[in-house]
Amino acid sequence: EEGTWTPTNGGGTVTVTNVHSRYTKIGRQVSIGCYCNLSADGDGTQIAIGGLPFAVVPTGYASSILQAGDSNGKALVARVEQNSSIIYLYNAISQGQINEDEVEGSHLIFQITYNV
Repeated sequence: EEGTWTPTNGGGTVTVTNVHSRYTKIGRQVSIGCYCNLSADGDGTQIAIGGLPFAVVPTGYASSILQAGDSNGKALVARVEQNSSIIYLYNAISQGQINEDEVEGSHLIFQITYNV
């Protein structure tokens, strides 16, 4: 199965605008790709991208390095957690959460493969 999905804000105040987001589902494995823009009105809430086409299985999670338009020199990880359909962003080095105000006004590009 192939299709498109629409990334949304999973919490906080930043507006997520889809540029190009697709998915492919083969059996229980789903691969998603996303290119989206973030508005400049984010707050201190952890950045969360919702709208995934399928939720991750209750016993697993998936992560991927991503490109962010302005992450202040931080290496970022996009991670969808078990039994969820929301992607959270973390600092790849410290594993600390990335808040909306750290990436507001930029873009995100990532790809993740996970099981459903």
